[in-house]
Amino acid sequence: MEIFGFSITLLTIVLAWMTWNNGRLMKETVKTINQQGEKRHKEVLDWFKKIDEREEKRDEREEKRDERVEQRHIEVLDWFKKIDEREENREERAEQKHREVIAITQQPHK
Repeated sequence: MEIFGFSITLLTIVLAWMTWNNGRLMKETVKTINQQGEKRHKEVLDWFKKIDEREEKRDEREEKRDERVEQRHIEVLDWFKKIDEREENREERAEQKHREVIAITQQPHK
């Protein structure tokens, strides 16, 4: 009987040690998994931050491009306006010369 008691005691000690060791390993594993999760979380946040920065830069470039396009549009409109003014001046001068010619040709000869 004493041998069985001793055997059970020894087996209990071995099982207790294995349980304690397993618990310690599990804690280390959980800690490692949590650290990896935090690292992945940080990487994802950094990735989103980089995407946001790229989008902001793209928006700034588009805004600058739109400003340049608007400026070019204004310049083209001004150019057309100047062309129209020149044409109007040309037409006015042509009409004035036409009136002068008609006035000269309608004068009675002396």
